[in-house]
Amino acid sequence: ITTRLVGSEMCIRDRYIHNEMVAEDIASESLIKLWQWIQDNPVENIEPMLLSILRNKALDYLRHESMKQQVITRISEKQNEELALRLSSLED
Repeated sequence: ITTRLVGSEMCIRDRYIHNEMVAEDIASESLIKLWQWIQDNPVENIEPMLLSILRNKALDYLRHESMKQQVITRISEKQNEELALRLSSLED
């Protein structure tokens, strides 16, 4: 499992996350979630379950980052609008 996780983590980091520390956090959280899951649910093949958890955690992270960037962009646009308004009021 560990070798497979490291390979999957590196793939997700290199292709999607582009941040080693975040990828390590996602991998750790995925292992914890897998451990919690198998305590209550028997799993015959752990690797597909782990890869699914890893993928979902990466998707959650990327969605969060996308939303954060949208908010930052909106704030910047509002600041630019406000600055343009102040400039125009001084120029009149």
